[in-house]
Amino acid sequence: MNYLKTFQVVCLYKSLSKAAKELGYTQANVSIQLKKVEEEFGVKLFEKIGYSFELTKQGEELLHFANQILNDYHCFKTKLTMKTNNRFVIGATVTSSYKI
Repeated sequence: MNYLKTFQVVCLYKSLSKAAKELGYTQANVSIQLKKVEEEFGVKLFEKIGYSFELTKQGEELLHFANQILNDYHCFKTKLTMKTNNRFVIGATVTSSYKI
């Protein structure tokens, strides 16, 4: 999931350094993650143009699926969190009454 998120943020900013800053990673870490995604799918995802990146056709396709996957992941995680956090805890202290 982290690699897809990194890919998504790089696509958004079209910049490794801006994506790294947004994600709290080093630029080298972002570059390594993108390389691993390219190796996983066996395609080139970006064309470097100056200091920015443009998606290849395969990159555009992956971005479409990455957006779907990450959205589904977020929805599922939210649903699970809601189910586990909707607990009610009722507490009481022991009280005594004394007649004098």
